[in-house]
Amino acid sequence: MINQASFDTSFSHHTAKVNGVNLHYATGGKGEPLVLIHGYPETWYTWHEMMPALAEKYMVIAVDSRGLGDSEITSTGYDKRNVAEEVH
Repeated sequence: MINQASFDTSFSHHTAKVNGVNLHYATGGKGEPLVLIHGYPETWYTWHEMMPALAEKYMVIAVDSRGLGDSEITSTGYDKRNVAEEVH
């Protein structure tokens, strides 16, 4: 089980406008980037228990895909190509 206070001070939440869509992501740690992508219908929170251990070696970036979590809901653009491009 993670220490929530430690998690809250080690990780921060951000948004970025990508392809005209506001996407939410959480980051923490230092080192080479490691991007965590959840499945459907999950969110970045899927990774929260393992993120502290990964952050010991990597800059962890956990993304909320379009329409899920705290990312913007849109009427279109949920195909694999768009999602992959937005993460890239």
